Amino acid sequence: MTVKQELPARPGQPIFGAPSPLPHGPHELSREQVAESQRTRLIAALTELMAAHGYHGVRLAELVSRAGVSKATFYEHFADKEQCMLAAYDRYARTLIAAIVPPPNEDAPLITDFVRGVVTRFIGVIERDPTSARAFFVQLDSAGPEARARRRFERRAFATLVAQGHERFRKRDPSLAPLPTIAYEAIVDAVAGIVRDRLDSDPAYDLTLLIPDLTLTFSATFLGADAAQAAAPSSL
Repeated sequence: MTVKQELPARPGQPIFGAPSPLPHGPHELSREQVAESQRTRLIAALTELMAAHGYHGVRLAELVSRAGVSKATFYEHFADKEQCMLAAYDRYARTLIAAIVPPPNEDAPLITDFVRGVVTRFIGVIERDPTSARAFFVQLDSAGPEARARRRFERRAFATLVAQGHERFRKRDPSLAPLPTIAYEAIVDAVAGIVRDRLDSDPAYDLTLLIPDLTLTFSATFLGADAAQAAAPSSL
């Protein structure tokens, strides 16, 4: 499949913000602020290039040019392209996991409400920045074993959040059956896989259209298909 060079623009603040070049001439920025600006521009540039060309299509000359830094500056921050990519993925993964965590004041009355909240927040982060989503959902497989290991860690963190939510509802409702750890991992892998396939086949696809069906499928794991269907009208 040919990767489109230009990805569709959607509303929302990119995960890495909109890093701007440092001012020319004298300025009042500290060394730490300068370093953070350079680092952010480098990981943002790598993410954009990886989304468009794949990990192996990222060339250092194009990367530093897009980031507005020199090769020497690149090597002040990263040992190589892989370390830059891993830093970008780690920041993206932290943002994704933080967004999935239910707000402190959220008190979902039904487990289907909890599930819908998790799915909606997950999809929201992806829709907010489709370029980063394409880089780290579609293109990450080719980035090597360390990148895949970090993705497994991130997905297990997601699965743990789901398991903790399920346990809270089991305390309220003892009729809910316990599940093995692999069940939560399977849910997360299935959701992520569906999102990846949609992004890969049609970068302009509106992922919010998946929320009702993902919520129902997710909920059926906890409640059974009949109970999940019965709960759907009040929560979807």
